[in-house]
Amino acid sequence: MGGGRRGDRGGGDGDEPVPARSAGVGRRPEAPPGQREAVLHRYVDDLPYREIGRILGCSEAAARQRVRAGLRTLRRDGEDLR
Repeated sequence: MGGGRRGDRGGGDGDEPVPARSAGVGRRPEAPPGQREAVLHRYVDDLPYREIGRILGCSEAAARQRVRAGLRTLRRDGEDLR
């Protein structure tokens, strides 16, 4: 089922995966990797900014900025989907 490849939504004959973002259908907001990791650590793992900075190899202030930028990106992309 589904082949397990990213972007493969299944349902086809298996020869060609269905693109995850064709013409905005099925598209979800996505932040760049550094921002995404920071947001996940903050809101999923509930880590303090100091710990996020340690994990990502940056300062506490940089971790705060990555979280802030990631949230801004996700909000903007979410608005684009409406």
